[in-house]
Amino acid sequence: MLFDRGRFHYFKPDDVDWENTKNVFIGYCDPAFTDKDIKTTRKKSTPDDTCIITLRLDVEKLTAYVWEVMFFKKAPEVTARIILDKYLQYRWARFGMEVNNAEAMRSLITEVRRHDPAYKDQRPLDFFNVEKVHHFSDKVFRLNSNLVQPIHEGRILLQKEEGGDHEKLVRQLSIFPLRPPDDGADALEGAWVLARQGVPTGVSTNTRRGVHSARNSRVFSSGSTRGLRSASNRGGRRRLNDKGTGRKLFGR
Repeated sequence: MLFDRGRFHYFKPDDVDWENTKNVFIGYCDPAFTDKDIKTTRKKSTPDDTCIITLRLDVEKLTAYVWEVMFFKKAPEVTARIILDKYLQYRWARFGMEVNNAEAMRSLITEVRRHDPAYKDQRPLDFFNVEKVHHFSDKVFRLNSNLVQPIHEGRILLQKEEGGDHEKLVRQLSIFPLRPPDDGADALEGAWVLARQGVPTGVSTNTRRGVHSARNSRVFSSGSTRGLRSASNRGGRRRLNDKGTGRKLFGR
């Protein structure tokens, strides 16, 4: 096993002084489907879960707190809506997927926004981008190189949660690479890779940065997309913030 569970470090969200910490949220999605499944928007029968991990990154200390872990089995279009809602909730400074999935998900998100009027006035989504994360080696080598040391040294902190998705992530790390699943471990590695790249120009690291209200709770209770929010495509324009900088929509 790569990870020593006895060397894991944990935190409680209320124990961190977030108001005096420059921090941003980083997101990553490891989907249970392929780029071809995304293009056809079909739900693939697979034992794997889609995993979305949100890190809360202390920018000055480069310490990542695993803020939210989500495991679920949903069709690509529903997953795209969940991603949009999570962006509205956390305003991720960075969000990424593996390179092939990122291209297909960008296109699907654009279609969801274009055809769902419920998102028409969601201007924060104009700044949303799906970044490509390139993998140049096998999974065991990547996780050994990128995750083991920061987890054991306490630069990536986990949460204890009995019976929940946080516990599932801890369990996956504990048994990797002896047996699957490893969706959470893969997503955590991707999120940490993005976190190490720093904060994009123009992204606020306000010490009072908060979490916005979630809009996608009904997805997991009923499996329906009703109540989810989308937004229309803005055609790839840049919107400028008060510093005169902006980020291009969906990389177009």
